[in-house]
Amino acid sequence: MLPEGDEDSVEYAPSTNAYGLVTPSHMGWDWRIEKPTRRNPFSHPTPPMGIRAEREFIDKLDMENFDLKFRLYYLGEAMEKMSPDGLILAKENAHLNTEIATLKAELDHYRGQIELFGQQKSQFHQWSVSKDKEVFAVRAELQATQQALKEMDDRREDVERECRDLRVQIHLLKCHIRGLVESRDNNPGSREEENKLKSELEAYKSSITDLTGLVDQLQSDIVAERAEKQQSRADLKTALTQLDQEKSALLDMSCRMMERDSQLSNLQNENQTIKDEAGGLRKEVACMKKAVAKKDGVLRKATDMLNDINLQRDADCHALEAMRKEAQANQGELGIQNQQLKQELASEKQNNYSLIAQLELLRAKNSNDVSSARLEVESLKIQAARLNEELATSRNQHLLATQQLQALTTENACLKDTIDHSSRSNSAQAEIRQAELSKLQNEAEQRSEATKENSLVNLGWSYNLVIWKTLAVRLGINFDLNY
Repeated sequence: MLPEGDEDSVEYAPSTNAYGLVTPSHMGWDWRIEKPTRRNPFSHPTPPMGIRAEREFIDKLDMENFDLKFRLYYLGEAMEKMSPDGLILAKENAHLNTEIATLKAELDHYRGQIELFGQQKSQFHQWSVSKDKEVFAVRAELQATQQALKEMDDRREDVERECRDLRVQIHLLKCHIRGLVESRDNNPGSREEENKLKSELEAYKSSITDLTGLVDQLQSDIVAERAEKQQSRADLKTALTQLDQEKSALLDMSCRMMERDSQLSNLQNENQTIKDEAGGLRKEVACMKKAVAKKDGVLRKATDMLNDINLQRDADCHALEAMRKEAQANQGELGIQNQQLKQELASEKQNNYSLIAQLELLRAKNSNDVSSARLEVESLKIQAARLNEELATSRNQHLLATQQLQALTTENACLKDTIDHSSRSNSAQAEIRQAELSKLQNEAEQRSEATKENSLVNLGWSYNLVIWKTLAVRLGINFDLNY
């Protein structure tokens, strides 16, 4: 199982170079470009090497391919983790744009309502001015009516006072007439005076009749004026009540307009805030796009490196063919190297068994991390399948090289008899080969002791040392690694 986490949080390697390759700086290796020698099979395009070197070369190419695929896996994982964020940001940006459009529509609606309220306010103001004029005219008319009523009351009082005076005079005249009637019998000359008084009395009666009619007319006018005055007061009261209602409605409308102005201000502030947030999100999306472009560049570089490695592998296959031809020319040496290879292979198997045991121990310790990583690995099956296809291709190439190695081993077995026959006829050369065999055995024993003393991480990096050097030579990079 692969460890969990994105590209920024991966801790499977302590440091990386410009191409995202892990550099074993914590192992204390001194990474320097070695000069091409016959003993270093990786420093020459077509190096002469034995069967063991071929096997090591193939294994190291497989490890190199695995490391590159490992990095491609984490790059793809980082891309997949970044893509949903970019999609979420795009959805949020679209949602914010929709909200902005909705708020703009609401703002336009509120502005239309405000304009309508303004028109209604202007119309109401004009109506209020006309009503004020009407109320002023009614009040002026009412004041004129009240003044006319007051004048009529004054005239009525004058007429009533004159009527009272006339009634008093009539009463006095009647008394005087009665006295004259009584004295007429005694004084015949008073008849003329009686007639004169009667004529005056008739004149007074006619005057009283006229005044009574005038009083009645004035009273009817006063009643009509009072009724008109009451109607005018009722109309004025109704107009004042309606004016108060209209003023209250105008006040309510003003309050609503103030509330709408406040809402409009709040909406404008919210709109500005949303615009600022949208601008910030657009900047974040731009940054995310730049990061995605950068990741794509790194992924393209890694893909180009993998293609270069595949091309180099093809060249190495041709080199292996040249090695096989050289091995056929050196049959005697290959026989001895075959025996040495078998011994070293057995030693390497023992070392591999110990490494496998230590690896199983580490896997047991990291079981919790593995179980948590499995959930994420399930979501990456598609990419893993693609990587497995590439790995299957690499394994097929490895199987082809292994078949070639088996063919060489068969040829070496066939040549064994020839080597034995050659060893009887050439004892001096056999002693030299035996000395080389002893030397190689000593080196194998020293390597086995060093392997036992080193930790699992040192063994892993020592096993991959040639891979890192090959990558450095291929990329033209000189590393100086200190612990």
